[in-house]
Amino acid sequence: MVSNSLNAISNAGLLPIGSTAGNIQLTKKGNYLKIEGDTVAANLSYYGERQSGGSYGKDAGIEFKGVPEKYEAIFDSSNNEYTVKFEISEKSENYNVVLTMFPNRNARLYVNSSQRNAISYTGDIEVIASNNQDL
Repeated sequence: MVSNSLNAISNAGLLPIGSTAGNIQLTKKGNYLKIEGDTVAANLSYYGERQSGGSYGKDAGIEFKGVPEKYEAIFDSSNNEYTVKFEISEKSENYNVVLTMFPNRNARLYVNSSQRNAISYTGDIEVIASNNQDL
């Protein structure tokens, strides 16, 4: 979500090359959302405003790992896409997450937080083989 503060950062030239206040390029930054069994984990860069708590600097991104609450996976056959929704908490912060996955292996991720402005990400789906099994 673009705010006055984020616009000021953009105008000062402090965003990555090719970025705007409304679309920040995070390519090759190690950002991920991983779903494995009943556990979800995320490490996502965050550009936006905190409403309370936390710090800017170390551990300023969105990070969580654990078994989520209210996990729901839905297949929409009319659009041939999957949507995964869940809630998860880490330390004193609560997240509502919506992941939409498309047939072309692209994905859109929305994260609403109890302490930050909402943010969305777009990226690619990557299947990771585990236990030496071919998928």
